[in-house]
Amino acid sequence: MEESAFEKFINGFFTIRRTNKFSSGTWTDMIIEQSLMKSIKTDGGVARGRSTQESVLSKWVYGMHATNAVCEGIEKLCNISLDTADQHVDARDSRIKRDDADVQKIIEWFSSHDPFPQIPQIISIATGIVGDEKINCFNAYEVGLNSMQKIIGEKFDKIKLKRADKVLPLLTVTSSVKVHNTRVVIDPLLLFQRISVTKKFEDQLEQFLHYELAPYPLALFDDVGMRKTTKSTFYDCFNPIVTEPNTTTDIFIIDGGFLLHRVVWNNDATFDNICDQYIHYVLKHFGANVIVVFDGYDNTEKSIKSMEQRRRYSQFPGSTDVLFDASMNVLIKQDKFLSNEKNKSRFISMLAQKLEAANISVKQAQDDADVLIIKTALEHYHTNIKTIVVGEDVDLLILLIARTSPDQEIYYLKPGKGKAETKVYSSKSFDNFKNSKNHILLIHAISGCDTTSALFQIGKKRLLSCSKIARTYRIVLRFLKCHKVHEKQ
Repeated sequence: MEESAFEKFINGFFTIRRTNKFSSGTWTDMIIEQSLMKSIKTDGGVARGRSTQESVLSKWVYGMHATNAVCEGIEKLCNISLDTADQHVDARDSRIKRDDADVQKIIEWFSSHDPFPQIPQIISIATGIVGDEKINCFNAYEVGLNSMQKIIGEKFDKIKLKRADKVLPLLTVTSSVKVHNTRVVIDPLLLFQRISVTKKFEDQLEQFLHYELAPYPLALFDDVGMRKTTKSTFYDCFNPIVTEPNTTTDIFIIDGGFLLHRVVWNNDATFDNICDQYIHYVLKHFGANVIVVFDGYDNTEKSIKSMEQRRRYSQFPGSTDVLFDASMNVLIKQDKFLSNEKNKSRFISMLAQKLEAANISVKQAQDDADVLIIKTALEHYHTNIKTIVVGEDVDLLILLIARTSPDQEIYYLKPGKGKAETKVYSSKSFDNFKNSKNHILLIHAISGCDTTSALFQIGKKRLLSCSKIARTYRIVLRFLKCHKVHEKQ
């Protein structure tokens, strides 16, 4: 900046003050946008149907100062002002409160996304995408200098820029295509805009769409990850039955994950008191003939549901590790506490000891407990005693139907919550779809579950109706289910 321009800059020559408020100075380019450009683009402006000839523009610009004076005169005559107070807008209580909330969001985000992870690769702390040795966006300045050094002293017609000298961001990992053995970053929005501008006829658009334009299959994935479906809609395909569980004679197999969130923690209670709440809830609603099965969290990275668990935990950012004992008061909300794997694992260990001390049987799986829950129910099946699985996840009912033989009947209790009523199902609640019963696991997986993507706009009920009426579809299901399919097939 020139010395004379710098002197004018520090003396306020580049700011315009339209009011007497504190900190009301506005840059000249912003004033142009707020006054001239705003008037051009609003009703009565040049860009709203008027001609853009020089004579029209000149008349419109010359009349602007008079228009402004008329507007100010009308405001004074009507005693109306758009300014509500002499206080600057950023000094108002509402703005301060919003700024504090934004700062808190940033703090919570960084508390769950370590900005300095100790790993040898470059990684996006927001998405977790890890780059390889080709990603060099962090050396963009050096890459640019090296490219400049190569063309110094060269004639313009001799300059050759190589693709190998390009800066590759992390976007190339997910939003890129391979063109002549070179990864090229694709911005889907920019690509769509260019197609919309360049196409002259609809036939050209059809030609464009012959190529794969998406960085990932949109039928299976969205901008967050795997497409998710509402699993609970599958309950509409099962017939509930009318039966009354007997807490004295029946055997109850309880999903530990359901139990953890079912009991609401008392405020300012100790962890020992909270464990007593769980014991009281189990004995009151299910009696003493109970087996509680918990998930395992020792090796979650290798679990088939690890991505689903991460997605659920992301809904409660800022949950930190809590080192607690039985006498310690709970100083954090229940959902936020249980959204941390280490907190949940330590609490399950404490709760399991308390339950066993109260003569309540406890099991814990190595990772996900769904299979162990159904396996435990099958092991304790008796013809004269009801075996009842308790939970909310429809996965349990699907596994129960798939793994129970026709001569067995095991019940599934889905406790009510709020306006939702308590319902009881059984391993025979899917008999209306006998042709699809043998393929229920495959239907559940194809239509989206905790480990697979859902199909775009194809829900579970729609897919089930297809499997019910389409003979060809049933043949495909049997083909996929066959364990002896040749690798080439």
